[in-house]
Amino acid sequence: MSRRPGSTLIEVLVAIFIMGIGMLAILALFPLGALSMAQAIQDDRTAHIAANAAAAAQALDLRNDPEVVQAMIAPGGGLPGTNADLPSYPAYVDPIGLQTYGANLVGVVPPPLGPGVPASAIPRTAVAAVRTAPLSLGGGLVSNKILRWFAFLEDIQFDPRGAGSNLPAVPLQRDISLSHALMFRRPRSGDPAVVDMAVVVYNRRPITALLGLTPDEYGFDNAAFNQDSNGTPTPNMVTFNVPTTRANVPLRPGTWLLDASVTLVPSVANQKYGYANAYFYRAVNVTAVPGPGGSTTYEVEVGTPLRGWPPPPGITVIPRIVVMDTVVEVFEKGTGRTP
Repeated sequence: MSRRPGSTLIEVLVAIFIMGIGMLAILALFPLGALSMAQAIQDDRTAHIAANAAAAAQALDLRNDPEVVQAMIAPGGGLPGTNADLPSYPAYVDPIGLQTYGANLVGVVPPPLGPGVPASAIPRTAVAAVRTAPLSLGGGLVSNKILRWFAFLEDIQFDPRGAGSNLPAVPLQRDISLSHALMFRRPRSGDPAVVDMAVVVYNRRPITALLGLTPDEYGFDNAAFNQDSNGTPTPNMVTFNVPTTRANVPLRPGTWLLDASVTLVPSVANQKYGYANAYFYRAVNVTAVPGPGGSTTYEVEVGTPLRGWPPPPGITVIPRIVVMDTVVEVFEKGTGRTP
């Protein structure tokens, strides 16, 4: 019997097996590519909203807005006054958070804090550009004027027919995923012409909230800066303890932390002075160490060396770290001069 040229069944199965491995490898690239594309789009839009926010802040002269100046120089709340040669208190321009949340302070630590310990030294405030009426705390819906200045309104949502709203009384529906806030602070409280600014970009932050909803911020006043849980000096380490009552803290690599520590300067001529930090850090490594009573001690390594630590001798510092859950990027614009 003559033999015809061809492949045996074993050769065909081996070829199918090899081709299947190649196809699986190619298919695995699709979800990775989609994730990379989504991250690239988010990075592009966060940079876009930060550039818009910085330009708007300059155009509206927010560094000299009366409410911002008031928060930097005299925030109240039992905090001592500022000294002209020392930094000012920070001012957090966050109209969305001010109107949707019941708390108007950033990173409020649950009591008890001890005698003379302020709940927070970073007040939320609005600005004249978005204030058509006194903003209510926990007021629910955010006005369109606030969204126009403090949210990213590029994406239009379409219905299944591929059309937006065609009714004159119904505005176009937009996907409000990204929003932002602004942090201001004078390096010298007595110099109103030089003000540091940072743009804080949020992703999928609640825009509408009920009264009393807790902000996506978790403050802790037991933080130790520049050292690990064993007390070993480490310039990029923040350590703090989370009790069992607050165990669900969304802390992971990539989470942003805010150093909101308060510095109290000894009395000078019977006058006490103070200021507060407003430094943002991104966590690059998080280690959870079981603590007493079921608590957890977190060792958080941040991406840049900590600033202002250790404090000068003779200075009293109330340490406070704030975990910013929905913050995706912080752009420190540096010192800008006001007109």
